Amino acid sequence: MKKTFSVLALILFCNNLFAQYMLLDLKQNDCVSCRSNLFFLNKLSSEIPVFAIFSERQRADSFDLEYKFTLNDFGIKCIFNDNLYQKLHKQNEISNWYIFDQNEKIVLEGGLKTINETEIMDFIHNNTLLLPTTKHANYNFTENKVVFINIDLDKIQVWQKSNPNEVINISPSNFDYQFIQTSLKGIDSIGFAEKGEYINKHSKGFRPGFKWFGINTKGEIYALLEYLQTHVQNDTITFNIHSCIVMYDSLVQIKQVYPFNLDSVQNYDNYSARFTLKNDNSFIAITHEKLNWFDTQLEANPEKIIKFITEFTLDTIDRTAKPIKMYSVDLPLIYRKKYFENFLSPELCSFPYITFTYSNKIIDLNTLKTINVIDTLTYNANVDLIGTDLGKEKYKVLSLKYIPKTRELLVVYRIRKNIYIKGFKDFEETRQACIGEILNGNTVHNCFIDPYSEQIYFNFENEAAAIVLPLMLYGF
Repeated sequence: MKKTFSVLALILFCNNLFAQYMLLDLKQNDCVSCRSNLFFLNKLSSEIPVFAIFSERQRADSFDLEYKFTLNDFGIKCIFNDNLYQKLHKQNEISNWYIFDQNEKIVLEGGLKTINETEIMDFIHNNTLLLPTTKHANYNFTENKVVFINIDLDKIQVWQKSNPNEVINISPSNFDYQFIQTSLKGIDSIGFAEKGEYINKHSKGFRPGFKWFGINTKGEIYALLEYLQTHVQNDTITFNIHSCIVMYDSLVQIKQVYPFNLDSVQNYDNYSARFTLKNDNSFIAITHEKLNWFDTQLEANPEKIIKFITEFTLDTIDRTAKPIKMYSVDLPLIYRKKYFENFLSPELCSFPYITFTYSNKIIDLNTLKTINVIDTLTYNANVDLIGTDLGKEKYKVLSLKYIPKTRELLVVYRIRKNIYIKGFKDFEETRQACIGEILNGNTVHNCFIDPYSEQIYFNFENEAAAIVLPLMLYGF
């Protein structure tokens, strides 16, 4: 499609174009008036990421390029990528800019000398990718779909990558509780049959909610629902908070419900609602002994190994979710020292690999081998192993994704404001890149790798609109 400088024309004809990032093809002999427009890009870089693209052979001149253009002063990051450079570099004397959408297509372009600040800012504000903006979220992906949970609102959303504005909501407000009823047995089934649906829809103070989800390779969604299990005795209604796994097929229709088997989990307490699928019939979660918190155990015996990673199975005969084993993995050092169970959750798990937000160790749950994300000296310089507060560390793991097709494990982490990405294969580091700061002045809260589209979704601390960037920008 022929690009045009008219924002209005683009909006009229391209309803699904969403500005995600800008690439610059800078000419080194630009006049002063051309280069003065870089000042506008300092403002723009707080809205979308801005990159200057150079060839790989220019990487050796990165210091001189920064000195000449003062790119850091304008919030512009350098990218050295031959494929992009050959695609965008024009054999003329004019510096050019290109805005790309979430599908890595150019949606607006022009010359730096004639850049129109109002036109570009209007285009970006009118064509923001309408992804949810909460930082308390999780994304997962299939080849054609994005699945998202808004943890603040306890609901799950599904949309096609080709049209993010058409969203299917999986909400507890319209959940059919008959599916839970038919999955329960004995007195639980009797009590729920009498008042279960009414109490779950009309209770005050607590309402059922979806707390997490997983998705398998067939696009089936496994959602964890917390609900109220009712009991009726002598006209008295009591209830407790219970959990179940609700399985949806690829068309987002309920396929099966698996209540947690309370007989088999009675030794566990504070089961983490967050989990990671191991396969179609089992998942990994965090548990600890009932009424026996990590800090009390370690105060009594500082050398004790704390097992906390549990595998659950979905019993298709009994139709329950129940634990079957605990992994012989000890608490990471920083968590042993700070006793924070609530900071331990397996969202940074891509089976068989698992790590935790402030841990430097990646664990292979099949072999129990470990590898460091970064070197020990850098890690120790960016975490506090003495104080009792957790969450103020300058180091944070943001994403972990194992890609079976290539057998490569991708890890995204943050040190202070800078984002980094590393690849590992067979516990050997294969490649790495510094992503830098995504949005000028806005800290990344977490991110999610889509291995199908080879993109990263970034969420921000101030809950700005999510940004989607291609991995190929960084040579991945």
